[in-house]
Amino acid sequence: DAFSLLAYPDPRISPLAQLLEPSQRESVSSVLNSAILEAHDMPRHPALEVLVGYLHECDKLMHKNNIPDCAFIELNKYVR
Repeated sequence: DAFSLLAYPDPRISPLAQLLEPSQRESVSSVLNSAILEAHDMPRHPALEVLVGYLHECDKLMHKNNIPDCAFIELNKYVR
């Protein structure tokens, strides 16, 4: 849908103008970046993003299973 905005002389008055709203920008840019990366045969998500996701899930599992080592991990300090 975002690419169709290019067809309008003034995308702000197009039927898809809501995609330009500040509340939609992050979502649209994420989808657009993923599409560009995929078109170039690259992973849709950066390796660091995937790694942080894995670490976050490991932290949750460790905490859920009362593994004390998870106490030193504070991912929220490093990622938003």
